[in-house]
Amino acid sequence: MDGRGKSRDRLVISSQCACADSSPGRSAKRCSAGGRKKKSADTAVRIRTLRRDPKSQNQNNDNDRINDELTPELCTRGHQQHHETVCFFDARRRRTELLLSAARGPKCRVARAGTGARKQVNAQRTSGETTVGEMNGTSVEKMEEKNGEKSRWKLFIEDISVLQLVLSFLLMAVSCLVLMIYLMFTPLWPLPTLYFTWQLMDWDSPERGGRKNAFVRRWSVWKHFKDYFPVKLVKTAELNPSKNYILGCHPHGIMSIGAFSCFNTDAGGFEQMFPGMHSSLAILAGLFRVPLFREYVISAGLLPVSKAALGYMLSQKGVGNAIVIIIGGAEESLASSPGINTVVMKHRKGFVRLALENGADLVPVYSFGENELFPQVLLSEGSVGRKLQDLFKRVMGFAPCLFTGGRWLFLPYRRPITTVVGSPIPVPHVCNPSEQQVDHYHKLYMESLSKLFHAHKSSSGLADTHQLRII
Repeated sequence: MDGRGKSRDRLVISSQCACADSSPGRSAKRCSAGGRKKKSADTAVRIRTLRRDPKSQNQNNDNDRINDELTPELCTRGHQQHHETVCFFDARRRRTELLLSAARGPKCRVARAGTGARKQVNAQRTSGETTVGEMNGTSVEKMEEKNGEKSRWKLFIEDISVLQLVLSFLLMAVSCLVLMIYLMFTPLWPLPTLYFTWQLMDWDSPERGGRKNAFVRRWSVWKHFKDYFPVKLVKTAELNPSKNYILGCHPHGIMSIGAFSCFNTDAGGFEQMFPGMHSSLAILAGLFRVPLFREYVISAGLLPVSKAALGYMLSQKGVGNAIVIIIGGAEESLASSPGINTVVMKHRKGFVRLALENGADLVPVYSFGENELFPQVLLSEGSVGRKLQDLFKRVMGFAPCLFTGGRWLFLPYRRPITTVVGSPIPVPHVCNPSEQQVDHYHKLYMESLSKLFHAHKSSSGLADTHQLRII
């Protein structure tokens, strides 16, 4: 044994009836026994470790497993059957090369001779274990453990994806406004001054179609956001891309999550399900006056729910436009609670008049499960709390709902949302529609919405006893 053995592992590859043993007598006996038992069989190979570097004893389990699974190259020299061949491996070098190759994407598991290792690898893959080589280049949404369950990492990514939207809905607009006001009283005051000048120059941009950015709608975060609940879009009829449509979405819920996922992100699949159509979700017009925050909502393709903005999209932006309006608005959000199916639209006829003036067909949409996401404290009509909510809604344009979430206080419950797009209602183009015409198509719309609800409530998880209440 020379000096090089101190830093290397010596692996001796020998036949089971090796004659070059330390005891000639025992070697002869073993050779004769092996010759009698396996004359026609191939020579079996065994790997015996003579010496290990003490430092390698402290290697982690992955290095030991890789070292054990190495398949050494057999060095055959000579012609005799009982000749012993000694091969010296630099085990550390081979182990390092294997780890580097695994990091670049090749298979991490090196199958060794024998069925035992192969059975172990197959068993691990069958049970759903993911190796480094299999994880490399694999998207997060495909990492699932055994029994089809999501991995912890996937669940965490979904939680963060939903949390960012909830916090944006609740705090982002106020935070942007406070930040710009604060900067006005600091040495950085030229920055908000320049921005406010730009905002005045760009004041009417939201009413002229905005600046939709396809990059924002294609964010991967929206795919994880959709998978959290999950959100499903159901098509019941075709939409003609040579026409424009107004989609009335119900119910509002707390945050209209189903409408946002289906109609304002590419992950919702609306434009794939309805080729040639382009959807835009209309939200509170006052949000487009908040500095900084307006840039975010404009780039996301959102529109202010104003007659000027919606009329421009239906009359000046060609065809194939689907404008999505949450008909019930803030008032409907105050009636949102699990197990309740209430929509506010008996006296909401402005969207019907808009459809007649622009010749856009009406399409009812219902998001089953929207009201199941957040439990809300419902205040009775006439109570002091409800009067304060109504007052706030008239002043600010939205209602302060008293709701709670699941985990992390703000996260909604994981409840499936099924957004069903109904059949279009043909609407003529009338420049100055009469009240009778508006009432007629408003009645047709309510009847179509009721039929849509009852036709799909069972398949969407509701009991047959559930009824739609229109107020």
